[in-house]
Amino acid sequence: QSYANADADQKQHGVKEGVLFALGSLCSVVAGRTKQVSKAIELLLTHALPDLSRPVPNLRAAALWALSVYRRQLASYSQETYGDILLKTAGCLFDVELPVRYAACSALRAMLERAPPESASRLTEDTLRGAVQQILGLIESVGNDET
Repeated sequence: QSYANADADQKQHGVKEGVLFALGSLCSVVAGRTKQVSKAIELLLTHALPDLSRPVPNLRAAALWALSVYRRQLASYSQETYGDILLKTAGCLFDVELPVRYAACSALRAMLERAPPESASRLTEDTLRGAVQQILGLIESVGNDET
């Protein structure tokens, strides 16, 4: 709670980034434990999802990773919520920061594999077209050792 209530210049973003990575790392441990999965989803929706629009790039990238790790549980939780997560993840493909675009690309790929049709349908043709252009631009930006 202290992070959420702290002034912007007092927030320890590195600590929150570590918490997001710790939460994501626990996914395989809590899988199958309904109470723990519910709490993890609550934490992700309350603390990670809003980070996708915060001004701290490392938090955006960590939130994308954590959300993608819990993709199976989130897809089962609510199709509408999962559709919102897909849209926000696709939006991060257009981020000014390269690490965030990379994290968004990886997260979107993983999330689309588990997306129920109703959730995936939230992504419009224009969104997907833009996403493909961003992914191709990302490949160009980071280079490819196979060429």
